[in-house]
Amino acid sequence: MAWFCTRTISTTSGLLILIIALQRFLKVCRPFGPQMTSLWKRVLVAGAMALSCLMHTPLFIFYGEITLHNPILNATGSRCGLIINEDKTLVKAEMGYFYFMFASAGCVLLSIIILYSLIGHRIYEKVRRSKERKSSLPSSQSSQYSFAPEENGTNDFGTTDAMVTAPYSKVASLKRHSADKRIAIKKRKTRKNPVEKHRYTLMFMLIAAVCVVTYIPSLTANIIQNIDSEIFWTEFTNGERALYIFLFQLYIFNHVANPFIYGLFDGTFRLEVRKLFCKGACK
Repeated sequence: MAWFCTRTISTTSGLLILIIALQRFLKVCRPFGPQMTSLWKRVLVAGAMALSCLMHTPLFIFYGEITLHNPILNATGSRCGLIINEDKTLVKAEMGYFYFMFASAGCVLLSIIILYSLIGHRIYEKVRRSKERKSSLPSSQSSQYSFAPEENGTNDFGTTDAMVTAPYSKVASLKRHSADKRIAIKKRKTRKNPVEKHRYTLMFMLIAAVCVVTYIPSLTANIIQNIDSEIFWTEFTNGERALYIFLFQLYIFNHVANPFIYGLFDGTFRLEVRKLFCKGACK
């Protein structure tokens, strides 16, 4: 059960990152083509969870209690791991299953790399063209472009014409003034910095990069050495075992890093975290 839950959650996480990569690819590289609707997003998330559970169901057949004997210490112990079967058909099924899982993980990681490479190239081209257009304009027009008023009547100070004449004695007007000012400042910053428009895409790119960097060593360690074998626990040194287990479980860092990445790119996330810990004291 522990192996099943661990592998299922890990695989679901990788599939979700792939779905997000596909969604960002459609949004950035195919903005005028078909996009993911809310229904399709829910269907894909549910499908990722169901597929992950289905893919790891064979673990209940291949895994169980195995006995390990250390002749040097003359000690015998047991752990949950891959069962050593004498049935050749079952052994071939085990090998086929694990080769399929490794190939699937490799395809998911490769797809994430390709999608975000295309997204990164598209963002780079947009930023480059924006800089070229801005540099080709006279300085006065460039300044006017950077600080042009919004269509809804927002001026350079982040306020609307209606807000100027509104009675500031009212609390609602003050709150609206503050909110509109923040929005206007953010819009001006976005116009000045084209990268700001793709902030969330860059955030997901970093999340995907951490996922790829942490999963590749885990897959490599799985391929090189079977930690369920008796040789691993009896003939390897403590340092070698520690290194392999560290690489084997390095993918956990992917889940640990995600909240910090969210906090780095998403101001709303940082605000909610502060509210959670300060409980209303920090304002």
